[in-house]
Amino acid sequence: MNFIVLDLEWNQRLKGQDKITEPVRLRGEIIQIGAVKLDESCSVTDTFKIMISPVYYKVMHSTVSEITKITTKDLQNGLSFPEAFEQFKTWCGDDFAFVVWGTDDLDMLCDNMQLHNIDTSQMPATYNLQLAFDNQVSKEHRQISLARAMEMLGEPALRFHDALNDALNTAHICTHLDMKKGLAECEIKRKVKKMKARKKPKEKKKILPQKPEKLYPSKKSALKDRELTRFFCPDCGEEIACSGFVEQSSRRFMAVGKTESGKEFFVKFNFTKWGEREFSVSRTVNEMNEEKKSVYLKRKKRNAKYGSRYYYRNQKTL
Repeated sequence: MNFIVLDLEWNQRLKGQDKITEPVRLRGEIIQIGAVKLDESCSVTDTFKIMISPVYYKVMHSTVSEITKITTKDLQNGLSFPEAFEQFKTWCGDDFAFVVWGTDDLDMLCDNMQLHNIDTSQMPATYNLQLAFDNQVSKEHRQISLARAMEMLGEPALRFHDALNDALNTAHICTHLDMKKGLAECEIKRKVKKMKARKKPKEKKKILPQKPEKLYPSKKSALKDRELTRFFCPDCGEEIACSGFVEQSSRRFMAVGKTESGKEFFVKFNFTKWGEREFSVSRTVNEMNEEKKSVYLKRKKRNAKYGSRYYYRNQKTL
């Protein structure tokens, strides 16, 4: 039987990016697999390294990139996880067990396998060398980092946070341990997670809005409708007439509403398209203040400078 010393590097989601929760809660997406094959005497017989192009966390997290020296551009040259895993599986052979430093790599591997609908029920026995090192060398009853372990052994280490380098460093630690005793004490007892099928999003029934009674063939015709642009103040009862129409967006116009006594209002007309050539309009009216006046004048000045399809430069009242 061979021992496969396994190490993984994975990317994390960026701040604000949606976290994948189905079929697993994805803490990280694997971007690199590194492994060393040992015979029963713990001699290195082969090595493996492969880069993976992630599907979900495609942009390298700055912290991960800093410690791994892997860039977003590097990820573009990787294989898909299923392709990379198939090559890794073939390289491992039939009779082997995993050796890892800590339990995170095994958990991450299983999560990524489930993410891509790869069965995890036939995973081989996996041994936590970190625990064996603590039992035989450090005896501190706590988790020791790989870098600290190499330092305690007085061994020169390859650059950390490269998957193959870390696998080689871990393999080197094996030569300092009673592996037969260590393997008997540090097998990871893992609960097999049931595969979850991706949930299909529920189809939402579209509730079609009721077609309004009054429709216009164009926005221009709507803004010429006296019924829409002339109305009465709810407070004083005076008639309000709109003028100075300004296009705020393709669906919204602004105007100044004014009574005969000179009281001003900020009026907005919101258009909704129905079919190919018809529009409905909703109107909102607020008392004019300095802020609204400033918004109106800025947009009017911009439209006058750059032009607007529905801007009536010389029109006072429709």
